[in-house]
Formats: sequence, C-alpha cells, structure tokens
Amino acid sequence: MLLIELFNDLFERSGSTKTSATAWVILYTDKKLILGKRSPSSNNPNLWNFFGGHIDVGESAVEAACRELKEETGYKIDESKLKEIAKIGSATYFSAKISDPNSIGTTKEVSAVKTFKLTDLPNNLHSKTENFFTNLANLLD
Repeated sequence: MLLIELFNDLFERSGSTKTSATAWVILYTDKKLILGKRSPSSNNPNLWNFFGGHIDVGESAVEAACRELKEETGYKIDESKLKEIAKIGSATYFSAKISDPNSIGTTKEVSAVKTFKLTDLPNNLHSKTENFFTNLANLLD
C-alpha cells in the first residue's frame, strides 16, 4: 500500500491527474468490431481506434475504461459488462458485446463510429489499436 500512496503523492505534487497507463474498450456486435474515428481537432486526429485513454490517478483500469467510453461516445456501460481480455505494456484492454451499434454516438473527440469486419479493418489505426492486433497475432503464432 505504501508504494501506491507514494505513487499518488508524486502525481499530486507534479500537478498531473493522469498516469502513463491506459484503458481501452473493444466494443463488438455478433459479427463486427465497433471503432471510433478521432475527430480532426483531437489528439491523434482521423485515426480509427478502440475507445479509451489514460487512467487517472486513483482510478482503476475498469473505471477509466467506463469513463473514457462515456466521454468519447456518450455511451454509459456498467463495469460488470466489461471483460478484461489483455494487458499489453501499460495498456489494459476490455471487451463488451452490445446489441445496437447505433447507440454509440459521436462527440468532440470522436467524429465517426463504424462497424468493421476483422478482415476489413481500416489502414489508419491508432497505435494502441494496431498494437493490440499485432500482439494478438503474435500470441496466436
């Protein structure tokens, strides 16, 4: 517990509210993935990605995943609906199946939401999304 308190204290003194760790939500339907396209005015503009971002100090990965999904799409999901499926470096990936992809909206961070077959993903993927697929392929080899 002491290490966590020290870690939190260092971030508080530095004025940072974010850690270097990230949390990502992989939404899917029966047959397709749901990705969001970063808006032109956001960081990583025009890249397709899972929904997520940095974990705030004192926040768990699943709490961050829920918060980021709500911030980026307006979609509120209960923590119990998220299944942790991978940890790659400092990124934690969760998955959730939803029945209606049209319930995933756009915001100032996400300019478009689209479903994709695994065999037909866009070329302009965000690095954390691409890294997930690269590591998944390595695990299957």
